[in-house]
Amino acid sequence: MKITSELKNKLLMRKELKAIVESESNPGKVKCISLLAEKFNVSPELIALRNIYSNFGRKTFDIEAFIYDSAEDKNRTEPRPKVVAKKEGA
Repeated sequence: MKITSELKNKLLMRKELKAIVESESNPGKVKCISLLAEKFNVSPELIALRNIYSNFGRKTFDIEAFIYDSAEDKNRTEPRPKVVAKKEGA
């Protein structure tokens, strides 16, 4: 893994990262989060993975991620998943 960009956002209490990962196939969210957690010595719960972009014909993937200072900062900033309501009679 090679970090291409690292920016400290003091307002939102997070690091904004861009990195390049080499892999035979798409590394997936879980693998990218574990690689970032190892590299920066943080808990995987503090990492929010934004995107994984593939480069056609190459074995490199560009990832964008945020590493928050605390779980409270992450919960305050990150969007919550939508809850699908069950329909009655269906």
